[in-house]
Amino acid sequence: MNKGLKELIVIAHGFPGVGGRGVGLLNQLAARGFRLWVVTNADPRRASQEEVTLKSLHPSITVISAFAINRSPFRVFTKLFGWQAARRFCERFFFVPDLFVIWAVSAYLVCRKLKRDREICAVITISPPESSHLVGLWLRRYDDIKWVANFEDLWSGKTHVFRPATRLHSSMIKRLERLIYEHCDLLIANTRGNRDRYVKDFGIGPEKIAVVTLGYDENESRDALSHAQNAPEGTFSLGYMGSFDKEGFPYRESIALLKRLREENPNTIVRFEVCGEISKKCLKEIDESGMACNVNYHGLLPHAEAVKRMAGCDALLVLLYETEYSAAIVPHKLYHYLGLRKPIIALAPESGEVASILSETRAGNVFSISRLDAAYGWLQHALKEKQTHQKVSSASDLEAVAQYEFSKLASKLAIGIDGCLGG
Repeated sequence: MNKGLKELIVIAHGFPGVGGRGVGLLNQLAARGFRLWVVTNADPRRASQEEVTLKSLHPSITVISAFAINRSPFRVFTKLFGWQAARRFCERFFFVPDLFVIWAVSAYLVCRKLKRDREICAVITISPPESSHLVGLWLRRYDDIKWVANFEDLWSGKTHVFRPATRLHSSMIKRLERLIYEHCDLLIANTRGNRDRYVKDFGIGPEKIAVVTLGYDENESRDALSHAQNAPEGTFSLGYMGSFDKEGFPYRESIALLKRLREENPNTIVRFEVCGEISKKCLKEIDESGMACNVNYHGLLPHAEAVKRMAGCDALLVLLYETEYSAAIVPHKLYHYLGLRKPIIALAPESGEVASILSETRAGNVFSISRLDAAYGWLQHALKEKQTHQKVSSASDLEAVAQYEFSKLASKLAIGIDGCLGG
């Protein structure tokens, strides 16, 4: 062992993920003198999609796969009968806090072996899924390891998707949630709005919470821009990466805006470049709307390739539902978009965290779905600018954007970890 390195365990289910979630941040953390052991789930189906991303890992990062049941035992309800609701209910009834709790037990056993073999000083648990934090709770209680709980989203506060099977399940999960917040040594909030909710709703002292947002990799952005195939003259392209038709997302409104843009500008080819997930139902809706010839769907791509596709677009799209909690949410794609210095249009809450970031970085505009005419005006202006100048200009404040680069975020996280360790 290199005595100059502090050794950390990172619990990250599905690492690195098609979107390369957390890779840039962990690479920067490793570059700051940390030896990282990333414990994730074993799922051979992801191997081909993630191979490129894994090759970009820092030499001080080792990935260990723990046994996992990656397919729901209740999928028979969907396959044989089409009963999605029955499948989801059974998953929520029998698995607490979520379907991945069995993997959490397996991950904990891997971590105990690591602790025996290495000089582990702390563990970082990353959600979703929230069962990842059980590993941190057990290691803190039974193995006396310092624990950083990193929440990349709200838990029970995200009422749009938090739907326990029964009131008893809801009570159990909320009690577990509070236990995790209270027993971790450092709680990471991914937005300022979420930090405020932890303080207000759970009484967590603000001194125990650090805000470390998601971010972008400057090297990745620079490489994407240098290899991007820009939309040709006579074409206006809007880019989107990630899940397109999540429940509650204004995806239909975005397609309607593009259809209007196409119809009112017959001399310009309007293209919608999508990298990520679109359901068969949504693809059928796009076809029925007459927009199939304008949507270039690339499917799930390695993260770096998806970023390159976005780098070739004239403008980039963010979608977010408008609910009581969504004002505090920032989709990870927004940070990758910032790194590309492309103008951004968001259909999202106008008073939320997305709006705040776009305002401070001057990288784009946010429109509520109640102001679709204004959103259309933005798109029309961008298209006219492309027609006139062969590009759509960006007024991004580069200094403001740079605060979301992984190297800056890793510094904040390293300071938090050192604080836990008494450094």
